[in-house]
Amino acid sequence: MAKASDYQKQLHHTAQLLVVTALELLESKPFDKVTVEEVLNTSGVARSSLYHHFEDFHHLMEVALIHQFTKDTDAAIAQLFATADDTNSFDRAREVIHEWSHFIQDIGRRQNRMARIVAIATADRNERFRLILSKEQQRITDGYAEVFRIG
Repeated sequence: MAKASDYQKQLHHTAQLLVVTALELLESKPFDKVTVEEVLNTSGVARSSLYHHFEDFHHLMEVALIHQFTKDTDAAIAQLFATADDTNSFDRAREVIHEWSHFIQDIGRRQNRMARIVAIATADRNERFRLILSKEQQRITDGYAEVFRIG
């Protein structure tokens, strides 16, 4: 199984609260419409605490995006492993890829796909985020490689 993400490790409670709040706000509005004031008011966390745990507001939002990306990555890899468990032929491997593709493209996962688009666009403009995202992308690649190695 792919190794755990650095961003799955335990964050300080306050930092975790800020990330969770940012993710909740991202469920109802686009990334660029979430404000620092909304995150602080909703979470009840002081501005000074935000800057104690994160370099700036953008860093918090990047960590939130990575958490979402990690959750989606883990779900995709788990689904791939679940469907690949009984892969013992080329035809079955093709079926597994087909099933996994349907899982990834399911209408209920639209928000996950949109979050990935935002993450990729953010990485294009932000070196710090690009480095973090590249580690997560490598986990996906490693997960795929492991499934095909096992299968």
